Amino acid sequence: MDPDIPEKRQILDYQLFEQQAINRNVTYQLITGMQEIKLQGCEQRKRWEWEDVQANLFDVNLKSLNLQQNQEAGSVLINELKNTIITVLAATSVLNGELTVGMMLAIQYIIGQLNSPVEQIMGFIYKWQDVSISIDRMNEIHC
Repeated sequence: MDPDIPEKRQILDYQLFEQQAINRNVTYQLITGMQEIKLQGCEQRKRWEWEDVQANLFDVNLKSLNLQQNQEAGSVLINELKNTIITVLAATSVLNGELTVGMMLAIQYIIGQLNSPVEQIMGFIYKWQDVSISIDRMNEIHC
């Protein structure tokens, strides 16, 4: 996998945080300034401004989801590659007479039982990266 993924995630997280802040500000301005907007007749301009913010937020969300999907695809690829290699080794051992079919079935059962913990570890790593990025952001504010 790409060694720069945590850095990419951090950049996308900062961009997402910034766009969400801009979105909250624009929405707040629309709600609190509705009477003034109507009086000045600038509904169209304010709507376009809000639509631009929504489009930017959508773009950042799309990039973030794309990166997350790539990470998940990589972890699934690694997991399935592991399963395939172990299965081929076990089947080869059965053909060579080193293992019985029952032993191969036991190995397959163990592989099946290990899939869930491996997926949970990958999910944990992803959440750990999220927490690490959040802590870094909080440290920037404090320091």
